[in-house]
Amino acid sequence: MEPLKRYLGRVPDASHFPTLPEIEDRLRRIHARHPETTALEVIGASRAGLPLTMLSVGAGAARGDRHAVVTGMPHPNEPTGTLGALALGQLLAEDPALVRELGLVWHLVPCVDPDGAALNYGWYAGPYTRRHYAEHIYRPPFPEQYEWTFSRPDLDPPGLDPIPESAAVAAVIDSLRPTLLITMHNGEAGGLFAYVTRDLPGLVEGLGATGQATGLPIHGGRPELDVHVLGPGLFQMSDPAGGMLSSTEYALAYGTVGVVQEPPMWVHAAMADDAPSDRTLRQVHDAAQAARADLAVRMAGWVAAVRAHHDLDTPRGRGLLEQLRSLDAGPEPGPEPADQPCTLAYARSVAEDVLLDTLRCTGHLTAFLREESKRSPLTPQVAGVLAEVSSTLVASAEQESELTFVGLGPAVRAHVGIALTTASLL
Repeated sequence: MEPLKRYLGRVPDASHFPTLPEIEDRLRRIHARHPETTALEVIGASRAGLPLTMLSVGAGAARGDRHAVVTGMPHPNEPTGTLGALALGQLLAEDPALVRELGLVWHLVPCVDPDGAALNYGWYAGPYTRRHYAEHIYRPPFPEQYEWTFSRPDLDPPGLDPIPESAAVAAVIDSLRPTLLITMHNGEAGGLFAYVTRDLPGLVEGLGATGQATGLPIHGGRPELDVHVLGPGLFQMSDPAGGMLSSTEYALAYGTVGVVQEPPMWVHAAMADDAPSDRTLRQVHDAAQAARADLAVRMAGWVAAVRAHHDLDTPRGRGLLEQLRSLDAGPEPGPEPADQPCTLAYARSVAEDVLLDTLRCTGHLTAFLREESKRSPLTPQVAGVLAEVSSTLVASAEQESELTFVGLGPAVRAHVGIALTTASLL
């Protein structure tokens, strides 16, 4: 394969995160320019009846019809993957030689949660500040998330009940039994990292090359999941044992290599700083748990006051309650001795988790109440809650002045880089 940077140089910065009509229009234009080597198929519909459209590239080019499935926006507040899937699809459609070299037929679904995406449109066009993002955020509760509603009967428990979106992609996986499944997530703030279901020799170096080519620092902080560290920024997931199942865990039944990409929307230089801090793991986590406990008490009081006047059984209301529940499951220290000094990157990543909890919780409540206020005026008590919550959100968002937004350019190219690198190693 040509030097990675040359391919990524073909991926321009986007102007904004696209809406579903814009996504559909771009897919149609790619197919119209390359009708003989691409195909479009609606693989299903969302719960609201919106189309789930898949672009296939390279039919007949793969050795023994090996397949790669790529999904974008597995969480609707993580839209860089939609741009990544569109950019990858366009690059492959324009370069048949690359498709032949990689030896895969590609099937890309750039938006697997169009309903959730619509509830995030308020921030998709910018401005790309953390305050604006939080004030318009929506993230579904787990039973309504595409990524965590896959089910395998060979496991006990088999997983959550599928929703139409996950069922549609599961049917594609069942039909194709792909060699590779890439799910394009993004982190909110930090560095570049990825999860894999199998250790692929060369991928640690490939991730590093992607970081260099895009200018994104490799994440040096705490991983989100309980994983095996393969190298800087690359983590191997454990085999599924039942419970909630992701798309990559579902595809493992066919021996599929799964890759969960996590480029950041905002970067912070400290996320790659492996110098020792002046605090131990215990001190860092104790401070985080205390802050999270304080946030949980305040959120519980605000939500109780709101619940007395408003029905929370709405998409935004259920998303809010999921955020409240998440405060009870804070990160635990890793396997290192608790009294060992932690790195600056690790300390920053734990602090970022607390800040993210604050922005997500206050953001969901702010967005819920603003939506409710469009139906009828808020009572004085609830209006007072909104003022307090908004004040907390603004203060939290303004804590971090050293973040740089990279979601429309470097993060998109990182999606493409990790996908091409992984495919070249299979």
